[in-house]
Amino acid sequence: MAPHYNHRPPHGGLSTFDPTDKARILVVGDAGVGKTSLVHLLCHSTPLASPVPTVGCSVDVSVVDHPRTKRSYFVEFIDVAAGSKHKLSRGIFYANVNAMILVHDGTNKRSYQNLWKWTAEVFNSPQFRGVATGAGGGAGGGVGKDFEVDVRVGESHPTLPVLVVGTKADLVPDISRRRSSIAEEYGGDCITMSTQQNLPFVPALDRIESFLSAVVEARMLGLSPSSTSTNALSSSYSTSSLHHGGGGGSQSLSSLSSLAHGAGGGSLQHLHFTSNSLSSSTSTSALTPEMQRRRIPQTGLYGLVGGGGGSVSGSAAFGRPASPNKAPTHQVFNRAVKKRQRDRAALRPDSRDVDYLKDEVADRLVDRLLDIKRRFGKVVDLGSGAGHIAKFVDTEMMDSLVMYDSSAKLLHRDAEQTYAVPVTRIHGDEESLPFAPDSVDAILSSLSLHWVNDIPGTLIQARRALKPDGVFVGAMFGGETLYELRTAMQLAEIEREGGVSAHVSPMTEVKDIAALLQRAGFNLITVDVDEIAVSYPSMFELIADLRAMGESNAVSARKPQMSRDVLLAAAAAYNGIYGVEDGSIPATFQVIYMIGWKPDPSQPKPLPRGSGEVSFKDLESGLGQSSSPDPPPPPPKGSRGGKT
Repeated sequence: MAPHYNHRPPHGGLSTFDPTDKARILVVGDAGVGKTSLVHLLCHSTPLASPVPTVGCSVDVSVVDHPRTKRSYFVEFIDVAAGSKHKLSRGIFYANVNAMILVHDGTNKRSYQNLWKWTAEVFNSPQFRGVATGAGGGAGGGVGKDFEVDVRVGESHPTLPVLVVGTKADLVPDISRRRSSIAEEYGGDCITMSTQQNLPFVPALDRIESFLSAVVEARMLGLSPSSTSTNALSSSYSTSSLHHGGGGGSQSLSSLSSLAHGAGGGSLQHLHFTSNSLSSSTSTSALTPEMQRRRIPQTGLYGLVGGGGGSVSGSAAFGRPASPNKAPTHQVFNRAVKKRQRDRAALRPDSRDVDYLKDEVADRLVDRLLDIKRRFGKVVDLGSGAGHIAKFVDTEMMDSLVMYDSSAKLLHRDAEQTYAVPVTRIHGDEESLPFAPDSVDAILSSLSLHWVNDIPGTLIQARRALKPDGVFVGAMFGGETLYELRTAMQLAEIEREGGVSAHVSPMTEVKDIAALLQRAGFNLITVDVDEIAVSYPSMFELIADLRAMGESNAVSARKPQMSRDVLLAAAAAYNGIYGVEDGSIPATFQVIYMIGWKPDPSQPKPLPRGSGEVSFKDLESGLGQSSSPDPPPPPPKGSRGGKT
């Protein structure tokens, strides 16, 4: 019998739950197949509007009322990141799972073939040892002849139901008729889903409920695979540790215990399927210069800029407010807290010592401005801080610079410093610009927009303030920023406290930037990405520098503090996974640079469709018939281009 799902906390509220009444479902598959959207749909009943890649893992939770036991159970979904950079750390999430969902993209056959590799990675990890069982309880053949698994037949182990999910069924009409060899191998079920709202989803819902029923019964009631509606894998569990030596002792990150709650992972929701949005992909290129950083250790308990559920998640800050001219109802960031943090940072004696990152990004932004062969009149530095952009501009580039920032103390921190261009300072909120329409030649913004709740609204105001053919040049942190710190904190908090909360805030993705600029009314949009890797002696120096920069956590739903035990475990995990031979740790900052122009009739326009005089077919034919060109003549004797 399938379980029943409730919107409200059942049986008198969550306080009546036994911490052992929980099951963990591991969700694996290639990047971009829709794992995050699937988990969100299962836990929140609505499709995820703007899915972004998972960093480390994302944890979400639902509640199941089981009719046979008259009890309620937590079902936690562990969505594991698929990126190659997370391969060393994601094995820790493979411990103590009670079921597995294998997700593939129906439009990408390779993603289905790779499910065999995913099962091999899970079963061969030190945290997991499994044996496949068939419908009658016998050996089911493992994960294929190309992969070795520690198979132990005939022993009694916790059952592990398996569900294979194919997404984007509407794009491949015959996907529902495909047989899933991997599902047959494990005796599991196979379902397909559509990304369209108007396609029927009831059959898939029934089979998902049957799968969850099997998960609950196998985990809580100890029933054999043949007693449930879905067959299962059988597995035993081993432990492993990450050790970090230092300070006269060591910290051990032991094998993960089951999550006791879904802290930060979302509310407990009724499963009601209405529509799907099951696709997510990203592609970036990056430059990675190394910036060595050595500082005296300082204390600090807060990380940079924290998405609920331990992952980067879509939000109103990333381009989905109710109206482009109206602030979103849900405020992701507490702007008042951020202002206080930046004011305190400006008063710190070491405030100028941590300008290295913002100065570097400002220098690279100005370098992009130099590529524009134009001298500007009035230029605005939006979210100027202490004046990082002002350090790198001169009168050959512009007449004057207006520094505009919400932190008065940071804005006037270096008031006595002189610059190459006349500077005017204005104190105000970055989400409410005071500039008259068509009054500014260019607007620059370096490392400020990632704290803005209503990015589309701010960009629209910037476009209105620009003169026709004016340019906006910006730089902001991207979603891969501090992925090492995010992963280490997730691992430590799951292991020590049984849940994940907000410590590293959500940030926008590269693939969303062009859409945001286009939505704001900009033309001729250009987006590129840099990655800056900075070395620190330990995680604590990294956190201290972030705090001194004014980049501490300001998410509205943030957890007030982290315990010393969790911090030490996070430092051990950080060093164990990402540490280098010289004892330092890397911290990666992904910086997204963007350029957009206010529309003007003088701007170049694309030629109308069909105006081309040469077709690609003719071009291909001409290239195929052309003979090899004559070799170039040898360079003059003694020239630098020839051999001597």
